[in-house]
Amino acid sequence: MTSSPETPADAVKAAPRPVRKLSTELIHRIAAGEVVEGPASVLKELLDNAIDAGATRLRITIVGGGERSLVIEDDGWGMSREDLEASIQRHATSKITDLGDLDRIQTLGFRGEALAAIASVSRLRIETARADSGAWLLEVIGGDRRPLRPSPRLRGTSVSVEDLFFNVPARRKFLKKASSLVAECREVLENVAAAHPGVAFDAYFLDDKGEVRSKLSLFPSSSKLRFEELSTAKGEVFGRVAIDPQPGVRRIEVWGLRPPATSRTQKGIRLLVNGRPILDRRLPFVAREAFSGLIEVGHFPVLQVHLEVDPERIDVNVHPQKKEVRWPADFHLSGLVYGLVKAELEAGRPAPRPLSAPSADTQVDWALSGPAMDALAPAAPVGAPSLAASSLSPSKAETAGESSVPFRSTPSSVPFASPLVPFSAAKSRENAGVPRIFEESSSRPAFRFAELRTVGEVGAAWIVCESPRGMVLIDQHAAHERVNFERILRRPDLIRSKPLLVPVEMALPWSLEDRRADLLAALEGLGFEFSDLSKTEGHTLELIALPEADRGLKWKELLESTLEELEAGEFSPSRLDRIRATIAASLACHGSVRRGQRLTNDEIRELLRQMDEVEWGGLCPHGRPLWVEWPHERFEGLFHR
Repeated sequence: MTSSPETPADAVKAAPRPVRKLSTELIHRIAAGEVVEGPASVLKELLDNAIDAGATRLRITIVGGGERSLVIEDDGWGMSREDLEASIQRHATSKITDLGDLDRIQTLGFRGEALAAIASVSRLRIETARADSGAWLLEVIGGDRRPLRPSPRLRGTSVSVEDLFFNVPARRKFLKKASSLVAECREVLENVAAAHPGVAFDAYFLDDKGEVRSKLSLFPSSSKLRFEELSTAKGEVFGRVAIDPQPGVRRIEVWGLRPPATSRTQKGIRLLVNGRPILDRRLPFVAREAFSGLIEVGHFPVLQVHLEVDPERIDVNVHPQKKEVRWPADFHLSGLVYGLVKAELEAGRPAPRPLSAPSADTQVDWALSGPAMDALAPAAPVGAPSLAASSLSPSKAETAGESSVPFRSTPSSVPFASPLVPFSAAKSRENAGVPRIFEESSSRPAFRFAELRTVGEVGAAWIVCESPRGMVLIDQHAAHERVNFERILRRPDLIRSKPLLVPVEMALPWSLEDRRADLLAALEGLGFEFSDLSKTEGHTLELIALPEADRGLKWKELLESTLEELEAGEFSPSRLDRIRATIAASLACHGSVRRGQRLTNDEIRELLRQMDEVEWGGLCPHGRPLWVEWPHERFEGLFHR
């Protein structure tokens, strides 16, 4: 006796089924699943339609996160009776007519699926008015269309979507809670508003009782002002506009907030292509690279990129919800954005000041020992004794060509850092690593560190000083690390090589074979050494020496990723600079005073003097703050004065 199947899957295996054409209702439900994920995707499709219809003002009302009700009213040109009837049919659209149009899409919508998909899973109501054909009302409930009726509407179109997924309980039960749905709808609304600054938006978010919980009102403005209005943080706006920067790119606008303004998430980074909000996984990474050293670890810059591209150069028909585009092979978004952002940040940096010699009455002996000290110490004349076996006072350092020699430290893993840019970010008071009672540190303090009154040292880690405003607390390791980092970047000869006991083999992509010599020459300038090219078989590189830095860094993976970027054509011109900064950050950490090492008063004064004389920044190469200030008012509050 054969047992019956226990699951639907078993039933399918047990009894093959004939191929049948799906019913129209099932086809619509499946299509709705591709287009309509939730209220936010409905909002996005309806906003696209309104803007394509020439709307200059939009009024949006969202109840219960959009699950209960979502209404969009626009002042566009509306639809005729015939267009309204056709609009809810699948693949019915006025935006394309032939295959040629598909290759040069200039509208936000083009597939003609949105209204049909929404109508099949909700109670849809459309009122539209057109000057030459009157005003009409169409209602569709779960795909069941009601007869058209005249409408009193005077202009534009109003679309109401109620009880989303009322007839698909399996989809409805998986919707997020109302607060999450509101957040998603607001994000969609802000992205569309950012892409179309000339359109006015009035959005109201209501709870289930009909009470307004929040609203968003935006007047027509420029892209810069709209960016400032929608920014997740507040700060000084910088930006640059480039015309025809690359083939096929008509215009690019980059707007951002200068540090210390940051965002805790990637939502502060937007890419807008031909008026369409686009997701690009590379952009947040590129943005953080451009701001590297300017913002603290774990934070993201606030940045917006407007890109106007020849429609024939991109493919927008690659995602069901049109969230992504396919770029041509010769287009490099990463390099374009990085170059513009970095140029703006560089333009705002202060002129570097050379390190000067300490005053004559300052006599500090900086102890030299440890594996990295030779690389960090000033170059000694031929025949001079090893610096690692002696001590060097500031006066001797001046003779040798440097004003300081770093302390010992333990190895530390470091992320990428970008060299020679103003390290002007400050620690956010929201970060758990800094007590909230402290003021946010400024990248350009209102005082000179050498002029502070030194109170002492706490915990063999923190230098306590008095400023005109109150108390300044300095992380001695981070401060000394920053001093060393900038010094190493100015002295490339301090980056030296150390041989590997066992050579490491790496594969060189075939496409880079003709650039082998130039590539290896550039890497060897950073302290990497490779075996003689004549001894290398095929497309293999043999790495025989690494920069004298933290061996915990994954150098092989770093070099391989660099080669992959080159092969894919995504190599940023700053890649080698970032590798150099990584090496400098590691060496600086090795050679800086460690936590737990007590400093004398003279050593503290010398460190403060050097902090004034580097190209100033508020963070160490790892993105940690160097100092915080506690004003007198905070003391008075603690003591109830």
